[in-house]
Amino acid sequence: LYAPYLVAVLGMGGFVAVYNVLSFRLVRPPLELAPALASLAFLAYLAGGVTSAVAGWATGRWSRPAVLLTGLVCALAGLAATLPDSLGPILAGLVVFTAGFFCAHAVATGWVTAEASPGARGQAAAIYLLAFYVGSSVGGTVGSGAYGSFGWLGLAGLVTCWLLLAM
Repeated sequence: LYAPYLVAVLGMGGFVAVYNVLSFRLVRPPLELAPALASLAFLAYLAGGVTSAVAGWATGRWSRPAVLLTGLVCALAGLAATLPDSLGPILAGLVVFTAGFFCAHAVATGWVTAEASPGARGQAAAIYLLAFYVGSSVGGTVGSGAYGSFGWLGLAGLVTCWLLLAM
């Protein structure tokens, strides 16, 4: 179960890091969106609801590792699309990044409950949630620091490393 736990820590860390600083990027030059408009970027979360459901179906058709890796590759591709200082690619990339993360998260969560021994499923799920929230707090903090020191490119580089490690 180490693989899904690693996905939880690194994937959620990257996800929270991106969303923690996204609004700062959108309201600063060169984009200079109004804060109310910048907050609409969080509608990209809707993509996660769709891919979470699709991930369950896809793991029945293909293998867990294949669907998990596909989700992580999508997250990487989406993150790469956010690199230009142009609103269209940033928003499209954010949707793909979010969809990929939620796909990987759904697979990893299901993996834990499917692979844990029957008497330890609750404990295995609790450890997954612990990893998920550790990734959220630590990744969000470290990622915000990376953005503060190195800008969006530095944050994207860091999150890329985390997603590659998760793979």
